[in-house]
Amino acid sequence: MSHQLFNLSQLTEEQYTAIQQLHQECSRFEQINIKINWDMIKRRSGVDTNDFLCYVDKKLVGYLALYVFNSSEAEVSAIVHPDYRRQGILKKLLTRAGLELRKRGIPQFLFIVDHQSHSGQQVAKCMKTEFAHAEFQMKMSANHWKLPNMKQIQLEEACLRDTAELAQLDAKCFHMDLARCMEMVKGDFTKPNRVHLVLKRDGKIISKINIRLSQQNGYIYGFCVDPEFQGQGLGTAILSAALQRFQDQVETFSLEVVAENRHALRLYERCGFRFLSQDDYFALPVS
Repeated sequence: MSHQLFNLSQLTEEQYTAIQQLHQECSRFEQINIKINWDMIKRRSGVDTNDFLCYVDKKLVGYLALYVFNSSEAEVSAIVHPDYRRQGILKKLLTRAGLELRKRGIPQFLFIVDHQSHSGQQVAKCMKTEFAHAEFQMKMSANHWKLPNMKQIQLEEACLRDTAELAQLDAKCFHMDLARCMEMVKGDFTKPNRVHLVLKRDGKIISKINIRLSQQNGYIYGFCVDPEFQGQGLGTAILSAALQRFQDQVETFSLEVVAENRHALRLYERCGFRFLSQDDYFALPVS
């Protein structure tokens, strides 16, 4: 059986639709909703090669997507049609993706695997990946908003000149390398449909929350409060203010939170967010 493989920097509408159909078949077979960053793959820049497709007789049977947020790793989503598994398709796609990452000096894959996917977990084990962390997917609909009555706070919209201060706050709150944070913040300001809100005290940014607006959903990310100001109820107040700001523009809010962050989990649950699923992240060096 002949496999036709393509490395792409941008998807056509036909290819995007074929990926959606393949995703539906794989998700139905696994009885889960396999994670793919649809907004990101639809808006590829056309510069870097991040999509790898495998066809058999003009039918899409395998797909691998790279999501590169920084120069240290690339997150990976991969799906293979149930009828075409155990034919080496994933290995071929990974080989091509690995060659691309080596050219760009990115040393590590970070595979996204649904916690309930038996086949995905088995593949991660067979590839001898290393478990990195788990994230919970959470969502809140208009019918379940539980916004606490908080004192009014004034959130401001950040801009590019705030990059250094935002990166410093990310590095402090998320225990990340400052250079990596600078790279991520700069990149985020270039992307569409994103709002970056901050809370200031005496002219200094002490908290930030980002929202990506897409198809009646507001995706929350990069939310943090300076440790020096934690324990004052600011997290709840800031989240409430951000949600209220966009409540007339979206029908739902969603977010991802590291499973070990129990404090954040309790905060989101108090505001009405509910658990949807768990994704496990597995690291593997690019060989």
